[in-house]
Amino acid sequence: MLYCVYESMVLVMNKKFTLIELLVVVAIIGILASLLLPSLSKARMSAKRAVCASNQKQIGTVYTMYIDDHSGMFPKQSGWHSAMGKNPNNEASEAKERLLNLYADTRKLAECPSDKGDALHNKASCYEAYGTSYIVPFSYDVYGVEYVTSNTGTPKRQSSFEQPTKKILLGDFSMWTNRSWQDDKTRWHWLSDKRRTNLLFIDMHVEFYSFPAAYNSRASGDSPDPDAWDFY
Repeated sequence: MLYCVYESMVLVMNKKFTLIELLVVVAIIGILASLLLPSLSKARMSAKRAVCASNQKQIGTVYTMYIDDHSGMFPKQSGWHSAMGKNPNNEASEAKERLLNLYADTRKLAECPSDKGDALHNKASCYEAYGTSYIVPFSYDVYGVEYVTSNTGTPKRQSSFEQPTKKILLGDFSMWTNRSWQDDKTRWHWLSDKRRTNLLFIDMHVEFYSFPAAYNSRASGDSPDPDAWDFY
């Protein structure tokens, strides 16, 4: 039996293919590759999106630990990016001064594997530029999203938000409407014609959220309206 298989392999290896046969084989390989590559690309994107969602879920757990120790209040931040992650090269403070890092090391959790950077400020990676791929609504309401914390006054309590399943705590940096959804840097997790990002909500659930088309035309000063929208 093994001898027969060996003889067959020798015959195949010794066969001389014509140019037409070789071209047919190359054409078939090309067709198969063109059929498989889009599927592989989508699978890779889905895997990265799942890692990003897992990162946000774990960050939500760290937030919960902090909140439990601080009478239900969110951490006070010096900037929208300063509660978690690592220090970018242009920031002198230590990573431990990012308050969530006192409860767990969020330096890698704050990196989205699909981080394509900041279209508005021409950054190649939000994680490298700012120390995190995720943005927290900070200091004032913007684009209809209510802020969670600031660098002045008393931070807000988790219980102060009446509809926690709708209240955004943090999201992919590409969520803001001053980053065009038509720019490739903004399309971290999707290929469709809707702005889609992973979002962590105040109740600590994570959702791959598809923003309505009207969100893209929201102005920076628009007020939050949780009764009219599925988020605020």
